Amino acid sequence: MRKICLICLVVFTLFAGIAAADITDYADYLLEQKRYPAAVLEYERYLYHHAQTESDSLYAHMAMVRAYYGAGMYDEVWEFGNQQSLLTKSPEFQRRFLSLSHLRQGNYDAARLIPELAHGANSILLKGIAELYLGNSNTAQSLFHSLPDDAFSSTAWDKTALLQICQQSQRLPQKSPWLAGTLALIPGAGYAYNHKWQTAISSLLLHSIFAATAYELHSKDLPISSALVATVGLGYYIGNIYGSISESLKYNQRHRTQYLGTHLQPFIQYLEDDLPFLNEPRER
Repeated sequence: MRKICLICLVVFTLFAGIAAADITDYADYLLEQKRYPAAVLEYERYLYHHAQTESDSLYAHMAMVRAYYGAGMYDEVWEFGNQQSLLTKSPEFQRRFLSLSHLRQGNYDAARLIPELAHGANSILLKGIAELYLGNSNTAQSLFHSLPDDAFSSTAWDKTALLQICQQSQRLPQKSPWLAGTLALIPGAGYAYNHKWQTAISSLLLHSIFAATAYELHSKDLPISSALVATVGLGYYIGNIYGSISESLKYNQRHRTQYLGTHLQPFIQYLEDDLPFLNEPRER
């Protein structure tokens, strides 16, 4: 009887191991085929039924993170990683997945703060790209200069191309926030400077109405009403100046982002293609 039980236990363990391997193989296949939702479900099934060690769980968790990233679910990358404590379990999660997620979402400040230069060339490249998006061309240039010379990786370490992008980004047509604010002293002129013609006309008409109404009330000996209208109009006037300055900054950021999005895509794609599937290879 004991022998039969022992044989059954061995057979069950053997088939359980085969089933676990089959599930992960299939999940890996789905991930490779970019069928991300299906891959996540298979990894969850593996975690629930077959994961036995910390290494098994980390394998599935990191694979799920990559699936979330591949699907463009960047918020889920952070939330899932935080739930599974991947910040402490996997340095690669923090340095690469999290930083690239912030970069893809336009959170450039966060993207540049996460990588550390001591972590290698990929971290330097990622940090430099984030600095470029923030408009810090000189800082980015300094970072790219420190990249290693690698004749076998022309796309990733084409320092000449990266430095040219830095220089060209400084020559992009820009709007002066100072000039926009000065022109905005004339209602609508600041918006017109930023090519916001409809907003410029609306601003001019609105301020004209406020001015005319305040003058009309004052001429009819209604000083309190006139003062109230003038006060409200003053608030809109200050908002017109602030809005004009803000629009010029948005204009500069928009054009910089469009230019960099086109020219930096091969480098960002390299970083994404080089994303680790695992922190450490899983032993099968």
